[in-house]
Amino acid sequence: MNMQQVNALNGQLGNLSQLMNQNGERRMILENSLAMAKSHLSAVKPPEVVAHNDKVNSLNSQIEALELQILRLKDRITDDHPDMIAAREQLAFLTKQRDAALKAKPVVGDSKYDPTTATADRMNAEDNIANINTQLNALSLEASQYRKQIASVSGAIKTYEGRLVGLPSNQKEYDD
Repeated sequence: MNMQQVNALNGQLGNLSQLMNQNGERRMILENSLAMAKSHLSAVKPPEVVAHNDKVNSLNSQIEALELQILRLKDRITDDHPDMIAAREQLAFLTKQRDAALKAKPVVGDSKYDPTTATADRMNAEDNIANINTQLNALSLEASQYRKQIASVSGAIKTYEGRLVGLPSNQKEYDD
């Protein structure tokens, strides 16, 4: 009877070891996913940079439109015409603003996102990281439970093996 219980406990111990190995494999996969998600997050531009780039792009669009307008005006009016002078002054003003914006570096604040200003890409990356961390925490709890069960089963095996050591040899053979 004791040997059957030891064998059953050894089978249970093997199953728990296999579950621990699977837990470790899932942990490794999630840690790789977490590293990739963090890499993706670092590649996402902060809202300050996006706003800065949008401003520069807007100025570039305005400059291009004004240059086209000046080309059309050249066909109809002279360079001394007030409309041409105003268009060139506006072009100089916009060019100056764009150049100043290009020289100015955007001020990037705290790396944690503010949901009111964060981009969708940044929020998705943050959510992905939070989900992976939650899964990693669940795996840690699961591994802790497995370790407790392994310790319990190992203790029971030692108890039964201790009893078997005390039995006479013919009793051991009888139990087999």
